[in-house]
Amino acid sequence: MSKFLLRQGRLYHDSKAWSKGHRVWVRQQRFDLAAAQQTFDAYLRALEEAEARLESLNSQVLELAQTPAYAGLVRALSCLKGIDTLSAVTIVVETQDFRRFPDARGYMKFTELVCSEDSSGDKTRRGGITKAGNAHLRRVLVEAAWSYSHQNTTGPTIRRRRHGRSTGVVQIARRAQDRLHRRFWRLVHRNKLRQVAIVAVARELAGFVWAIAREYSTMQVA
Repeated sequence: MSKFLLRQGRLYHDSKAWSKGHRVWVRQQRFDLAAAQQTFDAYLRALEEAEARLESLNSQVLELAQTPAYAGLVRALSCLKGIDTLSAVTIVVETQDFRRFPDARGYMKFTELVCSEDSSGDKTRRGGITKAGNAHLRRVLVEAAWSYSHQNTTGPTIRRRRHGRSTGVVQIARRAQDRLHRRFWRLVHRNKLRQVAIVAVARELAGFVWAIAREYSTMQVA
C-alpha cells in the first residue's frame, strides 16, 4: 500500500505513517484511472483483512492470559514498564520454564541480546548482537526497552497493573524502572547511538524479567 501510494505521487506529511490521521487520509484517496482505483481497493481490503486477523489473534492471546497456567505470572510481569499483557504472554510462552536458568545472566544470554565477538590472539572485537536466539522474545524486550527512554514517571496504567501485586514483585519493577531509565540516558550521554543504548537496556530488562519470574515462583512454593 505504501509503495503504491508513493508511485502515484501521494505523500502524507502531517504525522507518522499509519497513525490515526494517516489512516483517515489513506481511506480518502481516490484515483481517476479505473485500474489504479481497483488496485488501491484491493490493497485496502487486504490491509483490513490482515488487521482483522491480527485483532482476532490478539483476543485469543488475551483469553489465554486469563487461564490458570499463565494468569499469575503474566500479571506479575505486567508490573514492568513497557510490558503489557500481550508482551507478558509472549515472554512466558517463548521462555516456557524460567527454572531452566539458574541466574539472571543465564536468562539474559538465552535472549541472545549479547554482542558478537571476534577474538584473535590478545585482541577481542565486539560487534552487533548475534540474533541467534528467539526472535519473538528479543523483539518484545527491545520494544519494551524504548519505554525507558521516556520520562521516568509511573502513570495510571502502570499503577493499575501493580495494584494488588506482591510487594516483592512491585519493588523489582520499580527498581527496574529507575535503573533502566538511568542506564539509557547514561549511554546516550556517552555518545552511544540510541539503538545501541536500547539493546543494552533490553538485555538488562531480561534480567529483571527473570527476577520477577523467580519471585513469583517463590511465592507459589510458599
